[in-house]
Amino acid sequence: LPAIVVTHAYLASDDSRYDHVARGDQLWNPYRYIRGGAPGQVNDGEEVWRKLVSRNDNIRFVLCGHDLGDGIGRLTSVRADGSTVHQLLANYQMEDLGGGGYLRLMQFFPGRRRVRVRTYSPFLDRIKTEPDNDFSLDY
Repeated sequence: LPAIVVTHAYLASDDSRYDHVARGDQLWNPYRYIRGGAPGQVNDGEEVWRKLVSRNDNIRFVLCGHDLGDGIGRLTSVRADGSTVHQLLANYQMEDLGGGGYLRLMQFFPGRRRVRVRTYSPFLDRIKTEPDNDFSLDY
């Protein structure tokens, strides 16, 4: 069955997965603030990709938050079998009013295998219309 993985620290706001081996400069990688755990207790985005997402072609999306940059990121990756997975970061907490209540809405159109992603605040009754916050993806 098609699946969506929802996790915490997976994608950074520079559109790359957290990777403590190749990208030691990523400030918000979980390895930087979770120390001394048992082996396997911590997995950053690249490890989740390698161990789970890249091996399961039914995973269509990975959704995450956490990053304290601009809070927006998007990466589409192709697995070895040729299938794609969209990875989306949305974290607005650093904006005014603790993020202004913004959240992502995903409207699926199964017949077209397309999803419309919009960013809306019920608190402010506003929609963010910039391309990074209002877009469509084929899946």
